[in-house]
Amino acid sequence: MKKINTLCFITACLLITLSASSVFGQKVRAHCTVSSNASVDKTWVEIINKALTDSGHVNKGFKMIEYTLAPGHIDTISHRHGAEVFIYVVKGSFEYRLGKENPVLLTQGQVIHEPPYSLHTLTRNPSRTDSTKLLLNVVYNNGSPFYIREYPEQK
Repeated sequence: MKKINTLCFITACLLITLSASSVFGQKVRAHCTVSSNASVDKTWVEIINKALTDSGHVNKGFKMIEYTLAPGHIDTISHRHGAEVFIYVVKGSFEYRLGKENPVLLTQGQVIHEPPYSLHTLTRNPSRTDSTKLLLNVVYNNGSPFYIREYPEQK
């Protein structure tokens, strides 16, 4: 029964993702913060961040983030998320790798799941001409860190 509830919850999150990418559009983004990254290599917009209220999801929250990668963007900073992350490709293509596995290339309409605390080692937009737009759906435990850098920054 618990597997069915979890599957229903994940399905609902994905349906929200598809709806948000077309229904909410600019109206919601006007109320969100965009990263102030000087290089404009990537930007993100937090669409929603809410505590879940169902008794089966006590102390959990849901966050949806629109993430845009500039043409040729590559990020090899190893990190982890203290959350379940579902990445939906809204536009373009996206190369992704967990740990030492082979990279996976995702295209528009595809989704991938990143289990909590898995090592994320590659984010790349393989296109040199087109940006990539991703929708990250995050289910987190309250108090868990969202972004954990695996290795210290090189100076």
